[in-house]
Amino acid sequence: MQRLLDELPTRPRSRVGRISTASDSGSETRVVRALRRRGFHVEQQVFVEGAGYVDAYVAGVFLEIDGRAHHSSPEAFEADRQRDLAVRRHGLQLIRLSYAQTWRTWEHTLKALLETIEQVGPLGRRKVAQLT
Repeated sequence: MQRLLDELPTRPRSRVGRISTASDSGSETRVVRALRRRGFHVEQQVFVEGAGYVDAYVAGVFLEIDGRAHHSSPEAFEADRQRDLAVRRHGLQLIRLSYAQTWRTWEHTLKALLETIEQVGPLGRRKVAQLT
């Protein structure tokens, strides 16, 4: 896919951008691309002790971008809450976005996400720095 995109003229290619193989879903891709277009450095599949891999980290905030398909069973719901607790034990901010937030109410979700990053960012970055 990337090879095909590389062959496009500059203007359409710049609208698409680089393809990331780190995203596990279209929702994840949408969130990450939107943040990167706004100049944020976004790390994907970041390991957090006790929680495992978290979908994304940006400016002091961790993101889990979930669809209902893999998170609707009672066991998956409970596992997600255990992961949330593990992240919070480190004093880290975690935002869990749903499919509906990512696709149906995206403009509102993005605005809230950007406001949260602005407010939590410096504190969150200090907390992440303490982990390393």
